[in-house]
Amino acid sequence: MRKRWQQVQSIILSYLATIIGLPVIYSLDQQLPIFSGFTDTWWQTIVYTLPMILVVGLIKMIRKDERV
Repeated sequence: MRKRWQQVQSIILSYLATIIGLPVIYSLDQQLPIFSGFTDTWWQTIVYTLPMILVVGLIKMIRKDERV
């Protein structure tokens, strides 16, 4: 059970790091147009899909616990 909690914590931390890191990348993109037009859709894709992945992952973990 403790190992599962560590997995949940790492998923949440990686999501938070993504949320914090993306505005930094986005602001750099505004100054350096290397990714021009890339970050707009990329940002939305990550922000909208990660919570879904997180929820699905948690549901799978809970179901595994019930089977054991």
